[in-house]
Amino acid sequence: MVGRLHLNNERIDLRQLVSPGSWLGDETINAFLYVVQQRCRGRVVLLNTHFLKLLGGHDFNSFDYHRVRRWTAAKRLRELAGLDSIRDAQLVCVPVHAGSKHWWLALCDLRARGQPILWCFDSARDACETWDPSRGEKALRCLARWLEVEGVVDAHAGRATLVLAPQCAPQRDAALEGDCAVFTCAAADSAAAMGMTGGFPYSSADMQAMRWRIARALVVHAFW
Repeated sequence: MVGRLHLNNERIDLRQLVSPGSWLGDETINAFLYVVQQRCRGRVVLLNTHFLKLLGGHDFNSFDYHRVRRWTAAKRLRELAGLDSIRDAQLVCVPVHAGSKHWWLALCDLRARGQPILWCFDSARDACETWDPSRGEKALRCLARWLEVEGVVDAHAGRATLVLAPQCAPQRDAALEGDCAVFTCAAADSAAAMGMTGGFPYSSADMQAMRWRIARALVVHAFW
């Protein structure tokens, strides 16, 4: 396997990717989400790691829709996901950077038209007794407000439903903090393939295999 490659303008160090417990940066996460996006066009939208940073700021306390307004413009969304409007998507996956290094996946289920359900799939939820639900709540509320502006929320149906601690969210090995980004990629990959009906059929024991799966997917796509 090659040591480094360029994919979708991102430079990926594959040797670091497959090293057990190593941290994944924005470049690797975004490149993999781009690959996943290609096979779920017309159903799912996968936004990259910069989206929520621009929308909600570092701590998700702000809200600046104008910074991400063009992300869902018809032309750009059509190129990205094969959809004319975010309202046509079944699911929207958004990687969330919480704190200095931690990653988790926010998933917006839009199948119930006008009544979206937003999920916080945090692989460190049970690994820390002091897990703060506000970490997930701020990010989800920011995304819920974004969906309101996008016209996804039915004004007569109330606000979106937030699910902060879903029991179906697999948890990482507390000793392997670097796996949180791998869990984020695995959750997005699984949701894109099976929606919300298949659950998340992986555990901490599968993360090294998932690292190799990510690496293979990037190499195949880069040289296809």
